[in-house]
Amino acid sequence: MRIAVLGAIDVLGGQTAAPTGAIAHRVLAVLVADANRPIHPDRLSDLVWPGREQGGANSLQAHISRWRKVLGAHRITFSPAGYTLVAGPHELDVLEFEDRARSAVSARTAGDLEAAIATCDAALALWHGDAFGTLTDDDCVRARKAELETTRTAVHQARLELWGITGAYHQMVGEAVRLIATDPWNEPVHRALARAHYGLGDQVTALQVLGDLETGLRTELGLDLGASSQLLREQILRQEPALDLAGTVADPPPVRVIAPLDRLAERVDEFPETTRSVLHTAALAGRTLDTALLTRALALDGPTMAEALAPALRAGLVTRTENGIGFASDGLHRAIADLVPPGQALTLHRRLGETLLSNGPGAREGAANHLAAAAAVDNATAIKAAALDHELTLTALRSADYPAAVRHAGRALLSASHLARDDDTPCDHPRLQFSLAEGLQRTGDFPGAMAAYLAATHSPDAPNDLVQRAALAYEECSLLGRRHRTGARDPSIVLLERALAGADPGSPTEVDLLAALAQALSFAGLPERATGLAEAAVAAARDSADPERLARVLLRACTVHDPVTGAAQRLALATEAVATSRAAEADELEVEALCALVPELMRAGRLDEAEQVIARVARLVDVQDNVLHRSKVPMWRAALALAAHRFDEAEILIEDFRAAGLRDAYQDTDRIHGFQSILLALGQRRPAQAVAVLKQVEDDAAFEPWQAATLLVADAVDDPAWVQRLLVPWSARRFGLSAPFLGVQVFCACLIADVVATHGDDVARARLADLVRRGVGQHQVLGAGAAILGDAALSLDRLVEGVRDGASR
Repeated sequence: MRIAVLGAIDVLGGQTAAPTGAIAHRVLAVLVADANRPIHPDRLSDLVWPGREQGGANSLQAHISRWRKVLGAHRITFSPAGYTLVAGPHELDVLEFEDRARSAVSARTAGDLEAAIATCDAALALWHGDAFGTLTDDDCVRARKAELETTRTAVHQARLELWGITGAYHQMVGEAVRLIATDPWNEPVHRALARAHYGLGDQVTALQVLGDLETGLRTELGLDLGASSQLLREQILRQEPALDLAGTVADPPPVRVIAPLDRLAERVDEFPETTRSVLHTAALAGRTLDTALLTRALALDGPTMAEALAPALRAGLVTRTENGIGFASDGLHRAIADLVPPGQALTLHRRLGETLLSNGPGAREGAANHLAAAAAVDNATAIKAAALDHELTLTALRSADYPAAVRHAGRALLSASHLARDDDTPCDHPRLQFSLAEGLQRTGDFPGAMAAYLAATHSPDAPNDLVQRAALAYEECSLLGRRHRTGARDPSIVLLERALAGADPGSPTEVDLLAALAQALSFAGLPERATGLAEAAVAAARDSADPERLARVLLRACTVHDPVTGAAQRLALATEAVATSRAAEADELEVEALCALVPELMRAGRLDEAEQVIARVARLVDVQDNVLHRSKVPMWRAALALAAHRFDEAEILIEDFRAAGLRDAYQDTDRIHGFQSILLALGQRRPAQAVAVLKQVEDDAAFEPWQAATLLVADAVDDPAWVQRLLVPWSARRFGLSAPFLGVQVFCACLIADVVATHGDDVARARLADLVRRGVGQHQVLGAGAAILGDAALSLDRLVEGVRDGASR
C-alpha cells in the first residue's frame, strides 16, 4: 500500500477501492499532513468542515471507517489524543521525500557529492505537481504544504550548490532560472545563478543577476541585499579564482540553506529587545495581533507598543489590514513562533494565559490553551491549567460537545502529569480520568473509555461514588462495544463487585449495580447467579417509585435471559420498560426500550406490532438526532421486507441502511449489509450475486454467522463438494458457535436446516435438530433483528423428515 500526495492524491495497492469524493480526500489529506502524529477529532472536523457548516463527528467516523477499509484498520489508530495515520517512508511519498532530503544532507556532509546529487534527484523526482493536488490552496493542508515546499526549495538549493562544487554550471543556470520564476526573491538561488554565470566566464551577467535582485528587494520589499550576496558581489568584482575553478575549494564548509520564510523570520533577532518580545508573544497568541492583550501581558503602554511594532511594519513582517495588524502570512507567523526559545515560550504562554483568564468567561478557552502550553513551568501553573481544562471538560459534557470534552480532559491529565506527585498536590486525578472516560464513551470510543474508567478507579482511595459511577459506565461500554467477557474475574464483574461493597444497602445506586452485575454475569456465562441478581434488582426497583431507574433495570434484566429459552421473559420485561419510560416522559430511555422490544416482537411473530414500534422509533430518533439507534430503522424494515418476500422493497431498504450506517458509524454496518444482501440475492434467485457479496466479506472470519451464509451460497450454486467441505467440520463441532454468538446459534441452525436436510447424513441432521428444537414455537432473529426466519418448528419438521427418510432407507 502506498499513499501519494506530491501531486494528485492517490492510493496504490489499497485493500478496496479508494473513495473519490472531495470530503474523503480532505480527511485523508489532513491525516497525511499529520502522519504518525495524533490529530484530535475536533480539530480534524474543523479542518475538513471549516465552520462546521456540514459534517460532524458521525460523518467523520464514517469517512475514517472507509479509509480504514482501504488502508487497513491498523493504519488509522485511535487514542485519547486523536486519530493517527501510521505509515513509513515506503508507504507515504511525503515521508520518503523528507527521508531522502535528510539522506542527501548526510551524503553531502560525508563528502560523497555524487551520492548527494543522486539523492536530491531521487527526492525531487517524487513530485508530480502541487502537493495535495486539487487541495493545494485549501486551509486543511496549507501549513503542511508550506513545510513541504520549503523543504523542496532547500533540496533544489542544495543541488545547485553541489552542481557548483562539481562544475555543472549549465545545469545550474537552467535550474536557477526556473526556480527564480516561481520565487523571485530567493537570495540563495540568485547567488547560485551568479556563481554559475561566473563559472561559465560571464562576469557581467553574474553582476547583473545580483544587481537586479538588489533593486527588486529595495523596491518591492524595502529590504537591503543580504550580507552573503554583497560578499559574493565583491568576490566577483575582485575576480577571485576560487569562484572560477570548480573543485579548487577542497572542502567547502556546509552551507545552511535558508528558506524564504526563515530568512524573514530570522530578522526578528535584528530588532530591539521590546520588538522581539512583542513579536514572539504575538506569534504564540495567533496570526492577528491583539494589541490590547499584548499590552497587558507584557505590561507595556500604548506608545511603547506602537514604537515596538514600527520596525516590524517597515520590514513587512506584520501588515495593517481592515481587521487590524497581523503577520504577513501564515507561514511567517509559524516560522517566528518556531524561533521562540522553549524556556521563553513557556513564560510567555503563562503570561498570555493569566491575562486571558482575567478577561472573564469568554476568554477561558484561549486561557486554557496557553496555560496548558505553560504547564511545565511550575506546580502552580500546572494546577491552574489542569483545573481550567477540567472545568471546560464539564462544560463541554453538559453541552454535548463530546470531542471538546475529550480534548480538554486529555489536556488536563497532561498538565497534571507535570505535577510532583505528593500528598499535598491539590489535583484530583481520578476525576480527571473519569471525565476523559465520559467524553470517550460519548464519542463511541468504548475501548478508550473503558481504559480511562479503570484508570479512574485504580487508586484504592478513589471515592465510592466515583467507583460506582465508573463501574456502571464500564459495563455499559462493555455492552455497547461487544467486549468478550472472561468469566468470573472479568474486569467489569470485579469492578461492579467492588462498587457494590461500598454501596449503601437498599439505596438506588445498589439497585443499579445489582442489575449491571447481573448483566455482566450473564454475558460471562454465569446465568444462574445472574438470574437471581436480576430478579432482586427488578423487585427493588419496583419498590423505589423511580420510573426511570425501573426502566433501566428492566432493560438490563432483559439481557440476562436467553434469547431462545427466555424469549417470553425478555418480551415481558421490554414491554414493561417501554410503558415505564413513556410514563416517565423519558424520551431517550423510551428509545432504548423500544429498540429492545422490536426484536422480541419479531421472535414472537408479532410482525405488525413490530412495524408500529419501528415507526415510533423512527419519529423519536429523528427528533433526538439519536445516531446510536437511527440506522436500525432501515435495518429492521429491510428484515421485515425480506421475511415477507417483498424483495424490491428490501433491496432499497438494505441500501438505505448501508448509507445510514456509514453516516452514523454503526459498527456492524458492513456485516449486516452483507448478510441481508446475500439473503436478498438468494431470495431473488441470483446466486452469482450472492457469491459476489460473499467474496467482499470473506476475510471477516470473526463474524461466525458467515458460516451459515456461505453454506447457503454453496448450495444455491449447486456445488456439492463445496457444501461438504463446509458441512462436515461444522457438523463435527455439533454446529456450535463461540461464546459471543451463542445468542444467534439457533437462528443459524434454522437458516441451514434445508441444506443439512438435503446434503447431511443422519448424524448431522440429528445434531442440527437438537439445536433447532430449542426454538420451536418462536421466530428466529439474527442479533437485534437484522434478519428474521419463520417458526423453528418448520425447520425441525424438515430435519426430522430427513432423519426418518434416512432410517427407512
